[in-house]
Amino acid sequence: MIYLFAALLVIHAIQAFVGGLRRGDAGEELAVPRLSPLGAFMHVPLFIIAIVYTVQEDVWGRDLVSPLHWIVGLAMGHVLFSISVLLTHKSVSDSWETLKDVSDLVDFLINAPSVISRYVTVAFGEEVIWRMAGQTIAITIFAMFLPMNAAVAAGIGVVAVMFTLAHEKVVRRSWLVGLEFILFSVAIGALYHFTGSIALCMAIHFVRDVEIVYGEYIEKVMEWNDKERAADYVDRRYDFRSAPQS
Repeated sequence: MIYLFAALLVIHAIQAFVGGLRRGDAGEELAVPRLSPLGAFMHVPLFIIAIVYTVQEDVWGRDLVSPLHWIVGLAMGHVLFSISVLLTHKSVSDSWETLKDVSDLVDFLINAPSVISRYVTVAFGEEVIWRMAGQTIAITIFAMFLPMNAAVAAGIGVVAVMFTLAHEKVVRRSWLVGLEFILFSVAIGALYHFTGSIALCMAIHFVRDVEIVYGEYIEKVMEWNDKERAADYVDRRYDFRSAPQS
């Protein structure tokens, strides 16, 4: 089962990477689809195998229902995203503004519950596939012919690179954005390995996704000086209008 899962994960990463190259920059202003038919075809067996594997390996812990883990994860996610802004924008002021802009972000989410419902689902599914199953399986495979410390480093690194390739929007942007995403993936991979808390990783992942959407919203508000038009743009781009309301 672990080899089937590993093969499917590699195929998924390559397929998404090639798809991103084909779309190129032309897709930047297009709607971001929830999941393409091919993507769904790959995700369903990956998710099913990941659930079966993680249940068999008994890696689900109480952290998933721990308020403390979620609160700490949300705070860590916001700090990590601020660091991401520093790296990609090369601007201390942008990073500081992102770090302190908490109340407006919360107001945005309160008024856009479909953003929460979408990205809670995304964070849960992707972290189960990539961290709980994918990374654990990768480390197990590498440990067959590498010392344990090297196997851990290789497993975290390889999964981080594949996770980056699987996000096709990343490959359509600059090398700096891609490098930052890999570093982010390594960070949450290491966090999961050393803490065993998938709740922390899910919370960090969720914060990153929603802050990216919020960042686009703020950019459009500043460009158009029109909050309703900016909200409409984000709704159409991310297809939130068809998302289930929480």
